[in-house]
Amino acid sequence: LVVRTLPAERPWEAMPHRLDGVLLFSVSAAQPRFMRELRRTPAVRLMGPPPGDGDFFDCVTYDERKIGEVAAAHLLRSGHQRVACLHKGGPCRTISFVQAARKTGIEVLEIDKDNLYDESGKIQLPNRETMAEIARQISGTTPRPTAIYAGADIVASGLHSALSAVGLRPEVDIEIVGTNNDAALLDHLHPRPASVDIHAEEVGRRAVEQLYWRLDHGREPRQVIELEPEMARK
Repeated sequence: LVVRTLPAERPWEAMPHRLDGVLLFSVSAAQPRFMRELRRTPAVRLMGPPPGDGDFFDCVTYDERKIGEVAAAHLLRSGHQRVACLHKGGPCRTISFVQAARKTGIEVLEIDKDNLYDESGKIQLPNRETMAEIARQISGTTPRPTAIYAGADIVASGLHSALSAVGLRPEVDIEIVGTNNDAALLDHLHPRPASVDIHAEEVGRRAVEQLYWRLDHGREPRQVIELEPEMARK
């Protein structure tokens, strides 16, 4: 098993030779030569939005639109009537959240902010300044939202601290709902925010199974497998 991040420029030069198959986490059609190289090897793409018509890889992912619908249904069951939604961290899922929430009569405050992430170090972190701006905006809104949906758990974790700093108690004054059910980001938070589980580990397992299937069925049409997201149990 070779795990490698390929450079954005001339990625085909760093691609290992004599591969039986490839699992792709991210690939861009902007590199035609690289795409031609990949055509020669059985490949499965995992995670991300469903492929377009021009994509020739098998794909194992999650139902992106369903993520927002699951989050909206959860907040409706919890009795929320006015909520906020951050539009970064997963545009399709947040759009579907807004549509599903408004369809049920929930009032939605849409917040569109850039620079949600701090990528200056070795790992991606929530941008504290942006999180603080969002927290101040929510606390100063009348009537104030009683819940907020974030398209990624890294944003939810940043909001947890920022909202506390402006005097809003998470899960008491305002509920936070994230996406991905990332234990590394959420398990240390008290109370732990709710999150839509995209079943990332299962996506990985199914992608490996699909690659083995593709090795034996090279002439079969492309297959797209989408797992159903659901609210994670705290």
